[in-house]
Amino acid sequence: MRRRLTALGIATLLLVATSCKKDRSCDTPFGDARCTIDLTLPSNSRLSDINGYLMLHGGNKGICLTHPSTNEFVALERTCPRDHDVAVDMRDDSDGLILECPSCGSRFLSIDGTPLDGSATSCSLFQYSTRLNGTTVEIW
Repeated sequence: MRRRLTALGIATLLLVATSCKKDRSCDTPFGDARCTIDLTLPSNSRLSDINGYLMLHGGNKGICLTHPSTNEFVALERTCPRDHDVAVDMRDDSDGLILECPSCGSRFLSIDGTPLDGSATSCSLFQYSTRLNGTTVEIW
């Protein structure tokens, strides 16, 4: 009898674990980010250096395009995952280039949107897809 209860308990636990819904608290709104950035234009020269970045229009609250390493570009949604009405801003501090929410104080790595600290630490910034195509960066 005891063995049956244990097996029943395990089966119940597995059923509950597999039927749990996804945590929706990190579902940051994002918008249309389809664009192409010409790296040869003087207005985009900040992206020629490793760790360079540009703040772009598009998405929901804007897009931060960073150049963390050779031939790699990362496009992050600027909407704070905790406060969807606020756009994060770029800051240069002891942790390097970070994105910071002026409302809740959450800070995120500019290289991939990973949270560093603050009240949004369970959620990363939404990351768009990018592709380097010759001298242009495609974002979608």
